[in-house]
Amino acid sequence: HTKAPAAPALPTVRPYRDFLAWLAAQDRPAAESAWREALAPLSEPTLLAPAAAGGAAAVPEQPVQLDLRLSAPVGEGLAAFAAARQVTMATVHQTAWGVALAR
Repeated sequence: HTKAPAAPALPTVRPYRDFLAWLAAQDRPAAESAWREALAPLSEPTLLAPAAAGGAAAVPEQPVQLDLRLSAPVGEGLAAFAAARQVTMATVHQTAWGVALAR
């Protein structure tokens, strides 16, 4: 891990009751109607992973550990990238992993 620059100052946290008050003031029937309309084109659930052939439960593969060492300049560049976007290094790593999995 590399030490990231100081995190940017975050706005003052508002009390949870403010969210509850906002939520109570929302038009629930209108929100439900909007969601029904947005989801209407879907004819079946969205599956996270395809079922195994023949309907049998898939046997998970054994996990593999991969250690990857980044050079100092690459680590510093990633830290600067994260800081410029006000996200953590963990967010950058998880996003890169998600992009790799999507390919």
